[in-house]
Amino acid sequence: PPFSYQGVRATSDANGVSVDVDLSAREGGTFHVQFYLYPFGGRPAAPTADRTLALQSGARGALRLKLPEISDGTLYKLSMAIFDDNWTMRKCSPTYA
Repeated sequence: PPFSYQGVRATSDANGVSVDVDLSAREGGTFHVQFYLYPFGGRPAAPTADRTLALQSGARGALRLKLPEISDGTLYKLSMAIFDDNWTMRKCSPTYA
């Protein structure tokens, strides 16, 4: 595949949610990675966080994002989308709960 990701990890503390993910691209370039954090059963209105990442062909990059606080007792979904430099979607992750 042109993109791959692995090691998606989400941890929460009093300051919010930290998300770590390892990404790689078969072809190098600049990519925009967007994360959506939203209550289970809802739909994301807009990205919760986004980052721009430059990768060389075959290289692996790591992202760490800090997302806003979450409410205790509420289930959330976390989704990720990867766009190229022209904002064409290249990959959409499954949802993590």
